[in-house]
Amino acid sequence: MADNVTYVMMYVRDGDGREQSHLLGELREVYRTPVSIGRDPDCDVVLDHPGVPPRAAEFSAGSNHRFVRWANAEMRERIDGHPVRIGAFEIRLAEIIEPGRLALPPAGLPVRFGPRGLGAVLATDIPEDPRTVEARRIADALRAAGGHVRRLDAASAAWCEERLAAHFAALSRVTAPLPPLLPTRIEYTGSLDDAAARWTREWALAEARPFHYVTWSHVHRLGRWWSDLEHVRAQDVHYAGWYAYPTGELLLARLRYTTGAILTAHLATLDDDVSPARPLAGLLARGVYPFALPDSAMLLYLASAEEPVRHSSRPMERDFVDALADDDRAHLVYGDYLEQRGELARAAAIRARSGPTLGGRINDAFGDARALFLPGARVPPAPRDLVPDATVPDARLEIEGHAYPLDSRTGLAWADGRLALVPEPGTAEVLLTQAGGALWLSLGRDHASAALNHRHLFDRTRQPLFDGDVITLRDRSAIVRL
Repeated sequence: MADNVTYVMMYVRDGDGREQSHLLGELREVYRTPVSIGRDPDCDVVLDHPGVPPRAAEFSAGSNHRFVRWANAEMRERIDGHPVRIGAFEIRLAEIIEPGRLALPPAGLPVRFGPRGLGAVLATDIPEDPRTVEARRIADALRAAGGHVRRLDAASAAWCEERLAAHFAALSRVTAPLPPLLPTRIEYTGSLDDAAARWTREWALAEARPFHYVTWSHVHRLGRWWSDLEHVRAQDVHYAGWYAYPTGELLLARLRYTTGAILTAHLATLDDDVSPARPLAGLLARGVYPFALPDSAMLLYLASAEEPVRHSSRPMERDFVDALADDDRAHLVYGDYLEQRGELARAAAIRARSGPTLGGRINDAFGDARALFLPGARVPPAPRDLVPDATVPDARLEIEGHAYPLDSRTGLAWADGRLALVPEPGTAEVLLTQAGGALWLSLGRDHASAALNHRHLFDRTRQPLFDGDVITLRDRSAIVRL
């Protein structure tokens, strides 16, 4: 991965509107000591103009803010990137990651640099970051729609399915030693409304039926990988977001937030040997938007399709896909078909079409995996109360190397500087409940300082837990063992 470097660029504008830019240097070096500016040749930035005081001001940094202190002033003023007036000039200091793209040609203004050596490196001398090159490549592909998938012929379908197979294989590798993942079915549509409706319908069915780990395994594994990436390589993710933002503006507005996360993850792992985001970014570059469906299935929306597209990788299901899209009553026939194939749980869920849910909606339960989710506008049904049971065999919580068996309902709290299981769930910060064939997590107190897989929980949304999930209270962690 290229170095994560932030630079300080100084913009100088005179009264005639002429502007000149100067790269002062890397952020850490520039603000190592206050940056002095004035007419005195010993200043770090020298403005050779009679209207500029010898030592006009000093720029400095502290606590994520930027300040200016005027000559003979005792206190600093916070400016945070806003321009200031010094004599006949307007001065603005900005922090950027790609100085070469923002450098302006010299305008002949009387600016030079003092003995400290700021401004010694030209913006055009800094090599282009690989993330810039990749983001520009994807942006060019998004603009030039001629390379998008316009017809779902055999070659296009094979290419899409190859990308998805690569995504599942990469996700399996980066989340090993968990079992390998494989896509179960791949469906296609040329209508965004149809994609959103089918996504909502299938996850609603998954939420209504009893919890099955296989139904949620793909989105959970993606969420685990993304959370670990943000936790362990936070700086890479932060800088990747900067590089991805201009390209993300070219994505479909309705999907920009979710698919922008794919681009960010792709750029953050650009130099990795294996990245689950790389194949998905390849789909986006050709106008193909992925939606995760239950049971490791995928729905691909072809944004540039020239004709209606309704297709499934399972030939026997294609007629039912068409029927479901046109007539919602076809779910009865489809349920019979699934039952004949032995998919009893899916058949029952298709026939039911509605019902109570154990957990929150998919956006809430696995928000970490938002890269494949369309933000839902629907209001989720109110979760029914969990009736504790012991259907999860041998559920344990590993705390500081010791494994503690869990009851049907167990509380976890912070006590005397460590995590502890508490006998009274009402006093817990986190509740763990065995019910409906799964172990569920919910917050036991308002404003509990809890995180799941390094991602903070800000509400009481109920979430199913998987083996190896990490629950953190303050700065101590416990590991789920199922």
